[in-house]
Formats: sequence, structure tokens, C-alpha cells
Amino acid sequence: MEKTYNPALIQRTQRYMETHSISQNQFAAKVNLSSAALSSYLNQKYKGSVEAVERQLSEFFKLDEEAEAAAEKTASLLPRAAYVPTSISEDVCQSIRFAQLEHCMVVLHGDAGVGKSKGAQKFLRDHPTNAVGMVKRNEEDDLLHELVEGMTGKKSIKALTYGEACKVIGELEGRQGTPPPRKSGKPLRKTAPGHTSEGQRRKVWALMYRLQDASPSKAPLGDRLCAIIKKELGMDAFPKDPFAWISYKDGNKLVEVLKGYVKTAQKSRGDADG
Repeated sequence: MEKTYNPALIQRTQRYMETHSISQNQFAAKVNLSSAALSSYLNQKYKGSVEAVERQLSEFFKLDEEAEAAAEKTASLLPRAAYVPTSISEDVCQSIRFAQLEHCMVVLHGDAGVGKSKGAQKFLRDHPTNAVGMVKRNEEDDLLHELVEGMTGKKSIKALTYGEACKVIGELEGRQGTPPPRKSGKPLRKTAPGHTSEGQRRKVWALMYRLQDASPSKAPLGDRLCAIIKKELGMDAFPKDPFAWISYKDGNKLVEVLKGYVKTAQKSRGDADG
């Protein structure tokens, strides 16, 4: 009898190892499986009980989600640094937000102490799910500089060429969990027949950003989209590739559903403002 595997769970396991930069052996130890059993399962060649392995993996991810939720609640209790808005710090916030919405880069420069870092920190506090959190003020041995040096051999971000900067940005986008849509250029991936098109994916992300503006949420944008997909389409989705199992027809349905979400959120915000 042919065994049935949960492709979404396999993808989630692989994504966890990628995003946490751990090996199969290390992950196997976390979930109390042998590395051989985990490898066989991921390759869909496991000779033992697939159901038992999947129960173990599901329990691990459930506990991991609960731990993250507890950490978020704890973080909300921590005191925030005082922020005094200035014209420069507010310009920084708006520039970063513009780059996020338009999926482009902005360059912010100025004398030390004028408010660049304060503006960036304010954006991080207001949009905690849209930042990677790799930079420490006045330090060149933080995670971002380590990443830059590892990828390009250069210690200074200012010394990067345009091509090198694009590679670093691509890596940061991947670590953030959700690849943003692009307005032009080559598609993020080839569109398989019957699956969502590049245009559909762009539209979905554009609507998600509008929804976030109209109805802010502490949940990462990718997680929020996956929850909507689960609720409206009845299928599992994961932030790294939320469109993996969505057909072209369901893609159109998702777009229309999100339009409704945005309209309702904007109406509610208007009523509240009024």
C-alpha cells in the first residue's frame, strides 16, 4: 500500500531548517528523531510509520508557535525608548515606508546625530514584522555587517557595488520570511501551468499592504496572508511560499476576497476616524 505524506508539513520542515540555518541532524535532534528517519521521511521513502513521524513534527511546530507567541507577549511589556519626532527622523520613517510599499531602495545619509537612527528605530517599533533586526547602532560587528562581509568580502556597506547590494538585499528578503512582490523585471519564479500568475501574486501583495495600512496587525504580513488563505480557501499555506498550492482560479478568488477585506477595513477606519 502506497504511503501518504503531508507535502505542506514536509515543506514547513525544510523551511524551518533553512530559516534557522540548521542541518537535518540538528533538526532531527530537536524533534527526537534519528537523522536517517528524518531524511527518509523528507524524501518520502520512510519505511516506518509516516503518521507517527508527522505527529511528532506537528507537535514540535505547535510548541514552537506557542513559544513565539509567549515571546511576543513578553516583548510587548518591555519599555520603549522615548522618541521625540523631528523633521529629519520623520522623513526617515516616511522614506523607509515608501521603499517598503514601492519595493525599491532608498539611500538615507546625513551628519551624525541628526536623527537617522532614531527615525529607523521608530519605524522598527511601528512595523516590527517588516524588519529583520540585524543592526546595532555604531557597531560594525553586528549581524548585518557579518552577512555583508560573508557574501562580498567587504566590511563597509558603503563600499558595495549595485550588484552586490542587490544580492545582500535578496538575502535579507529571504530571511524576513516573505519575498515582496516586484513591479517590473523578471518574475520571482516561473509560473507553473494552472498555478497563480506573477500578476496575481503582485495584486495579492499590493492588497495585503493596503490591508495592513487600513487595519494594522502585529502578525507578520506573510503569516496574515496564510491565515486568510486557510480561512477563505481551506488550504494550508506557509509564509515562504504562500502560493505553492493555489490554482489560478483560486488566485482570482483570493484577489476578490482581499478586495473585500480592504474595503471593510477602510470603512471601519473611516467610521472610527469620524
